[in-house]
Amino acid sequence: MNTEKDNTLEPLEQIKKVNPPPFLYSKIEKRIKEEQTDRVSAKWLVAASVTLIILIASNSFLISSNLKTKNNNGNNIADAFQLTTNNQLYYE
Repeated sequence: MNTEKDNTLEPLEQIKKVNPPPFLYSKIEKRIKEEQTDRVSAKWLVAASVTLIILIASNSFLISSNLKTKNNNGNNIADAFQLTTNNQLYYE
């Protein structure tokens, strides 16, 4: 059983220390800083979400008020031409 372990671990004994290229650490730090500066700040996210909420609310308010006036206009036109707004065919 020991021989199997030795055979398995034998390639690991041949591993040598690698010398990294100069300035590798500073290059890695530079990349990390660049990734951090590309992110959107929380202030911009809050401002965009508040603007979107206001836009949606105002849009829904305008649409609902527009629908109410259209319904009233239809009744006013029917009254102006003395048309009945019901579907009763015979007056009993």
